[in-house]
Amino acid sequence: MQEENEQAPVDVVEQEEITSEEAEESNDETVTLTKSEYSKLKRQAIAYKANKSEKPEVKETQTTTNAISEEDIEVKILISQGVDAELLEEMKALAKVRGKSILSIQNDPILIAMKEAKEEEARKKAARLGVSKGSSTVKATKSTTTPGLSEEDHKALWKEQNFK
Repeated sequence: MQEENEQAPVDVVEQEEITSEEAEESNDETVTLTKSEYSKLKRQAIAYKANKSEKPEVKETQTTTNAISEEDIEVKILISQGVDAELLEEMKALAKVRGKSILSIQNDPILIAMKEAKEEEARKKAARLGVSKGSSTVKATKSTTTPGLSEEDHKALWKEQNFK
């Protein structure tokens, strides 16, 4: 770059630069610039004006929150407490009939009677005996060591084992 400056003659341009603030202070202010500095400043001014006029509009983002109903919250609470799905449906129906929330229906006498009936049914089902899977006794097989064998039976078993 130094070689370029030495070889090329430097052209000096005089430019009057007046801004509204400077105009109030003094009207005769001159700035001495080279042609390259002048063209650089000119390009920057053009780019600044272009960016200023083409400023993108900021779009307002709508944040929509899915409003979770109170009933959904109560249902999730009951599910986390381990309430059966069938009982939950009965609780919803009873809450609509009574005009109360599902959580406040938990101590309703009708619901308590339903719970007790289901628990009793479950206990009875669990108390039933299962189907027999057959006898667990092992059938006795005769061998030469079986006590109470006659001499003939013992000889016959010995021949079967040794001469197969």
